[in-house]
Amino acid sequence: MTTATERRVATVLPPLLVGLLALPFVLHQNSWWEWNTALWLLERQTAHVSAHGVPTLFVHTETAAFNPFFVFYAGFLFSVLAYPAAVVGAWPVFAAVSVAALMAGYLGIWWTARNLGLSQRLAILPGLVFATTPYLLADLYGRGAWAEFVAVNAAAVMLGGLTALVWHPERGRGRALAALAGSGALLAGTHNVSLMLCALLLPLLLAALLPLAPAGLPLSGLVRRLSLGVLAITLGVGLTGAWLIPNLWLGPSTYAADATLNAPLFLENPELVRLANVLSPWPSIPAHYSGRWVYTQPPVLAMAWALAALLALIWTRRRAPDRLVATAGILLALGACLLVLLVDQTWWTSFPRLLQAVQFTYRLVPYVAIVIALGISVAVTAANGRWRRPGIAALVVAVGAQAVMAVFVVLDSEAGSPGAPLQHGDIRAAAAPPSFSATTYPVQTQFLVRGRPIGPPTFRLTRSVPEGLLTAADAVTLRGKGKVGEPLVLPVAWSPPVRLSGDVRLAGRETFGLVVGTVARTDRAGRWTATARPRCATPCVNALSGDAPWPMLAGQLLTLLSATALGVAGVAGLRRRRRRRAPPSTTPEARPIPGAPTPVAAP
Repeated sequence: MTTATERRVATVLPPLLVGLLALPFVLHQNSWWEWNTALWLLERQTAHVSAHGVPTLFVHTETAAFNPFFVFYAGFLFSVLAYPAAVVGAWPVFAAVSVAALMAGYLGIWWTARNLGLSQRLAILPGLVFATTPYLLADLYGRGAWAEFVAVNAAAVMLGGLTALVWHPERGRGRALAALAGSGALLAGTHNVSLMLCALLLPLLLAALLPLAPAGLPLSGLVRRLSLGVLAITLGVGLTGAWLIPNLWLGPSTYAADATLNAPLFLENPELVRLANVLSPWPSIPAHYSGRWVYTQPPVLAMAWALAALLALIWTRRRAPDRLVATAGILLALGACLLVLLVDQTWWTSFPRLLQAVQFTYRLVPYVAIVIALGISVAVTAANGRWRRPGIAALVVAVGAQAVMAVFVVLDSEAGSPGAPLQHGDIRAAAAPPSFSATTYPVQTQFLVRGRPIGPPTFRLTRSVPEGLLTAADAVTLRGKGKVGEPLVLPVAWSPPVRLSGDVRLAGRETFGLVVGTVARTDRAGRWTATARPRCATPCVNALSGDAPWPMLAGQLLTLLSATALGVAGVAGLRRRRRRRAPPSTTPEARPIPGAPTPVAAP
């Protein structure tokens, strides 16, 4: 095998093998059931695009309202994917994105390692360390957190693009800028929590690597390269403005941003983030834990190797510290801080309200894995002498063990939902939120009205309306049991405004956008009946444009401007590339004839 062939194999084969880790999910959906809510949202957005040609900001449900639990959940991504899904179907697109996300995460860390100086073959090791992280795979299998799974892998691509732009702008600058714009759009348009964590942690990760920036690069050149990268990310984020701006405007008043509800989540299931469980060499679930099948372990064996290698690097160069020692020390400190925040949940309840939206500290595990992968890259780059070969051999063994654990995670039968796992065909046939029954809509008990929690009953829907735009004649009949004067949170969204008739009077709306009613009368058995109808002309446009027109318009304008700027930049880049590839002119240069008179320009 020639050297060129070996390089090609080292580049192409590993991401394909990493993509196979998603194969059990694609074939059997052996995962916790919540992933199918994401598929259902894509199905509904696809139906809307097929019927109307454009996506809807809010996804309609069969309750004559949008699904308030996922009002902005991956809205941009589902809107973009709805167009190919309208042609080939939602499930093929959903499955392809799942595989592509896993491969992209590997390639992002591999790309970063290459930029730091590793060869194509050695860069495979840190890439596999990240891709085989038990928690990352549990996002797809154990937690069913599909949007977070896609967004975290996009963060790895963003790190690869930033390091390429700083270290090697002369080769593939256009590719790096495109990766930054695309990963920025995926982060902002897929998972808000990942967007916030990346905004906080990626600058720290990049700052840890800056001591290794090319020697002789002036500060002005570094600032110029970073500014170009930030501009590309900003344009990518701006592309999602039609979803992001209303999200940021309305988000602080929603259930997800309520600190009084998020704070208790940090204290639930402490056994999951106990240090003994997080640092378990084998992916494990605490014995007394009952809930989602969540593996909260980072790549522990690779972490042990990185810790030993970085400490050895610092010790051997302690008398003449250099840039490698500085980066190694920063990475060790950053990893230690992330581990403390991961296992000590009590810190988070004193953090600002925005940070408490993280909800679960184990969401830091992918970023711990990135720190480990970077530590491995730095240690391998610095390795020399007689310990280099044994050290790399030990690393290969650790990474191989991590790969075996990854296969265990994706094949573990307990990772599926309780009972028979849902298949993607079931979701399409039901055309209803898979988290709920087709006939019963259980409303959560943690809603607030004026700061006071309410425990509503379970409502039975006696009529459902078709997907798409509502009409003034559409109605939902609700039946329940309660006491006169009891407040109720109804499974009907406020937008568009509704009117209630029957035994329930309209009282307002709660912080998550659902209608609040009050029982006005009941029969002798305490039963009541009410009907909810939209208050609007035919058809109703189910959007918050009436409640918040400026955020909606500002978001749409930002999306338009960002798309225009990215298009202009793309066309300019293609023209520049064509000029570089154009062959030199073969026309012979005209030479003056000796003794010939010099031509004079006409007056």
